[in-house]
Amino acid sequence: MPEFTHDCSLIFPPGFHPGQPFLALPQLKSFIKDHGYHSKIYDFNLEAFHYFLEPTRAEENLKWAICHLIDLQDKDQLFSHERKKLPFLNYALQFGKEQLRQLSKSIEVFNNKDFYQQDLFLESKKNIHFFYRLACLQYGDSIFSFEVYYPHDGVHSPKKLLRNIKSSSKNLFYKFLQEQVSLLDFKVKVIGINASTRGQFHSALTLAYLLKKNGYLGDIIMGGSYITRLFPKRDLLKQNFMAIVDYFSFFEGEFNLLSLLQGNLGSSTSLLSKDTIYESKTPPVTNHHNPDFSDLNLDRYFSPDIVLPFQIRRGCIYGKCIFCEHPVFMESENKNRESPHIKSLVNSILALSKDYQTPYIYFIDEMILPLEMDEISQNLLESTHKIEFICYSYFSTALLKEGRISLWKKAGLKKMWMGLESFDPLVLRNMKKFRPNDSVEKCLTLFKQENLPVHLFLLLGFPGETPKSLDQTIEKLISFQDKLDSVFFSADLFCYTVYINSEAYTLRDKLQIEVFPQGELDIGITKWKLHNGLSSNDVQSFVDDSIKKLRGVFNTNHKTDINLLELNCLQDSTHLLYISHHEKMLK
Repeated sequence: MPEFTHDCSLIFPPGFHPGQPFLALPQLKSFIKDHGYHSKIYDFNLEAFHYFLEPTRAEENLKWAICHLIDLQDKDQLFSHERKKLPFLNYALQFGKEQLRQLSKSIEVFNNKDFYQQDLFLESKKNIHFFYRLACLQYGDSIFSFEVYYPHDGVHSPKKLLRNIKSSSKNLFYKFLQEQVSLLDFKVKVIGINASTRGQFHSALTLAYLLKKNGYLGDIIMGGSYITRLFPKRDLLKQNFMAIVDYFSFFEGEFNLLSLLQGNLGSSTSLLSKDTIYESKTPPVTNHHNPDFSDLNLDRYFSPDIVLPFQIRRGCIYGKCIFCEHPVFMESENKNRESPHIKSLVNSILALSKDYQTPYIYFIDEMILPLEMDEISQNLLESTHKIEFICYSYFSTALLKEGRISLWKKAGLKKMWMGLESFDPLVLRNMKKFRPNDSVEKCLTLFKQENLPVHLFLLLGFPGETPKSLDQTIEKLISFQDKLDSVFFSADLFCYTVYINSEAYTLRDKLQIEVFPQGELDIGITKWKLHNGLSSNDVQSFVDDSIKKLRGVFNTNHKTDINLLELNCLQDSTHLLYISHHEKMLK
């Protein structure tokens, strides 16, 4: 074994949007530094973004796609995989040049104040997805994607996945990652690779393979939220990937990484090796609120206005919605997590803002308690440093407390993201998502009074849904046009997806859901049938009709047929629509 010059390298692979600096690895860096270990973070995701969206390369990929379309049109008969490409190739022919003109503008939108205006942010993502998809085409429309553009046929078997990641002709990131690997210092004891999305899992495996192929002799540990989602399939990981990955890290990664550096695997939280899984009860992470972004060149995040992610706690404090995975995987972590000390938490926020010279904070928590946000706001107001932030919350009478939202706005709140899901009481009851019947309208009226932007998330097609209840939700949404005509209002419509780690999957027989997995490593099961109710195709048909209805009310200044085509060609299986409505812009 070589003499190691450093303790650890931490790598963020391609497959995630670079809308703001990522949080997981800066938190890991800070934690192990407090324990005497030195690490360096590499952002290959950002490098890939610049590489594949370079204007000359993007233009060449567009020309290739149009030539490919011409070749297909000259053939008498097409294979099924070729027919699948035709809608996208026709879209590229019709709109590709306009997309190319918008590319630089789309990149500039990322990570400045426009991040708070989700319509601009999403339009930029769609444009960027388009050019990543163009790049994929030259690799057989390969297994890889950019953030949420998933492969047509789901995640294939481990053997096929391994075969593809080792192929320079099928793997979009193979040559790019080979270049990055050649620049790494191999004299480090451990290399940690994060995988937060399915796309990152693919590129992380590619990276691990290339590290081993090029002679790296230290330990490779792979963790992140997607790896935790694979915890029920840990035997499958153990049987198939241990030739290129030495350890898989589940749940919280701090003690897993530290145990490897210390040579004491028994002190890990949950660490899988080729021989066994090491598990123990670990204490709360004491420096969770002090991420170290020093290795990231923040000026390269596409604009001068950096939005720093910040997290109060892991998991979700509500923990009841049965369509979600958080209650399953975060329960043990929440039990082992101390309540945040607000004063020190705010001091960390202020220190980060001053150190990295940005006032913009994005709370990535699924939910923050109103009482906690009150205390955070009070502490922020008592400081002399101005902060602007967005956060998630939920509809409840707690938000209606006199002066509460006004307090948050004075402290720097710029936008609320709210989980609406549905207006049908039966659907909400089936979701275990409880709220007072009139809380939505009262909260939205209050946001209007405070001139606060609000972004809503709706989940369509959950068991109990009917055409009538879907219509009710859409009509109610349309009625908000009058209630919210003075603020920036936006909404996401998602088609319900069954996740194998959710309570809904466990209760699928009771809920009468028949699911159709796509592959052994598929975590999001997109095909389902609800007996005596709506199928996923029924919901998709309804959404297509709803798009036309909503576009007629919430004018987005785009042609409906273009947007429908974009949904079919560019978006993933769940994100169906984005609408925005504003009659006067906020200052």
